[in-house]
Amino acid sequence: METDTRLHLDGARLWEAAAWYGKDYADIVAGFDTVYVSTYKGLGGFSGALLAGEERVMAQARLWRRRMGGTIYQLAPLAASAACRLDERLALMPRLFERTVQVVQALSQVDGLRINPTAPHANMFHVHMDGEVQRLVEARNAIAENDGLWLFNAARETGSPGRAVTEIYVGDNLLALGDEVVAAAFKRLIDLAGRA
Repeated sequence: METDTRLHLDGARLWEAAAWYGKDYADIVAGFDTVYVSTYKGLGGFSGALLAGEERVMAQARLWRRRMGGTIYQLAPLAASAACRLDERLALMPRLFERTVQVVQALSQVDGLRINPTAPHANMFHVHMDGEVQRLVEARNAIAENDGLWLFNAARETGSPGRAVTEIYVGDNLLALGDEVVAAAFKRLIDLAGRA
């Protein structure tokens, strides 16, 4: 039954998720009327996003972008920063996803860590860690200073005492590190945070 319902896809991680789906981007977005994609997540552009859809809808979107103050004087540098690496970054996505699966498996063996999801759908996942946020951050900083490894950016409380969570994005740097190095660094993190 036709209901004339319009569907929008928030495809902020579309570039990354295609490897898990094992489908072309066109197949993934089929059935949606509009699609949003990020130009900085995955592609490494300065900032920004793209919206795709029928011309009638895009004309409305341009109008509302202007009304809402989103018309930036110079968009070309933002678009160029993503476009100049588009083919290279998209070709790398299957490899990043494969590496993510390997890293998740390695970290799943470290006591004091819980990975979510255990079967990732993109090259990003969450690590739930035993330890207080401040102690984990101090341990992260010590590992960065001593070993030159940056394990995570921000950690936050989970609501459970003595537990924190962080988001890991598997990018180019993790392609060059072996599983044993990554697992050992996180094991040291948990040990240092527990001793602090």
